[in-house]
Amino acid sequence: MPARRTPDYRYTLERDLGGLLAPRPKHVLVCGLNPSTADAERDDPTSRRVIGFARREEATRLTMVNLYAARTTDPKGLKDFDDPVGAGNDAAIAGAANDADLIIAAWGRPPDKAGRARARRVLNLLTAAGNVYRLGPATKEGHPPHPLYLPKSGKRTPIELHAASTADNASGGRRVAKSRASACGHAPVHL
Repeated sequence: MPARRTPDYRYTLERDLGGLLAPRPKHVLVCGLNPSTADAERDDPTSRRVIGFARREEATRLTMVNLYAARTTDPKGLKDFDDPVGAGNDAAIAGAANDADLIIAAWGRPPDKAGRARARRVLNLLTAAGNVYRLGPATKEGHPPHPLYLPKSGKRTPIELHAASTADNASGGRRVAKSRASACGHAPVHL
């Protein structure tokens, strides 16, 4: 169960889900907000929940990445890091997304304005690699929900990127950036 990490940061967490008899390998990527206690040897409640989802999707491999690579059990602790994103985190996210068969955004509500901007940046990285989904309905702010706040049977729903420029945010408007999911008419994510 490899994990690419340093003591204060975790960039990726991978789980081999077996499936030697699977008709073809399937790699699921889940992007959360920040890593907590899961590591190469043990899972935490969030990783256990997404492992269950990945198994329902008949995945043979799961990779977890996060908007922020800084490890903390409480997202409010991100402010204690000089660089909560972590050097190389965007490269780790893009690399994992390019290798994935299924991409799930699952970061819940970012803690502040900078977090919402970070979510937009990462959603752009993810959609550059393919269709992005969320589990269950979006939060009231339009973010993909955190897996722990959903029933275990949460279904995946395609999301569409709504990118807002600084000027659009200042005026309260939203500018739409087309994604592959938008052609399907699925519910948007407002960031």
